[in-house]
Amino acid sequence: MGSSGERLPSSPETSPRPARRKGRGILFAQLFIAAAIILVIWLSFSQNTQLPPLNPPHELVGLEQVSQQVGKEALAAINQLHGLEFTLATGYVAQYRSGGQEATIWAGLAQDTSQASQLIERMTKKLQQGGSPFAYQRSLPMEGMTVNYVTGPGGASFYFSDHAKVFWITTNSPQPVQFLMEAMPALSSTH
Repeated sequence: MGSSGERLPSSPETSPRPARRKGRGILFAQLFIAAAIILVIWLSFSQNTQLPPLNPPHELVGLEQVSQQVGKEALAAINQLHGLEFTLATGYVAQYRSGGQEATIWAGLAQDTSQASQLIERMTKKLQQGGSPFAYQRSLPMEGMTVNYVTGPGGASFYFSDHAKVFWITTNSPQPVQFLMEAMPALSSTH
């Protein structure tokens, strides 16, 4: 107000409106930065939780790979063979041969360790119920895991989970347990 009591026009420097606009601009900038940070964290987390690839070894205990199926084709073969609907992210079926010795690996990648363990439990229950060409023999402690041993078509078979990976291996080796022990390093490097 002026000295005579009359009101002076406000100047742009003293007007309260630009201060509010400036305050709103800062608020919007802060919200934008917060949203950007949340987006970056979410994208980082989602990329870090992707499942690792699952690839068959090129050779297995001196046996050369003679065929392989990967991805959806392999998952269909795994489900058909075992008569169970497995919910696996990916998988492979690989056959190995040298001379008269053969081996086949059916491998799948579950969503997590818990799901892999549940799949192993389902297979064990189904085998122990009977009605399968496989006879459940026993479980073996190996490499800090429980490996299940069955006999049936193709020779000896072993199935087990290694974290989120699920394996079924059949071999006609005269020493199947020794064969599996020698195969374990190649299987653990298939991540």
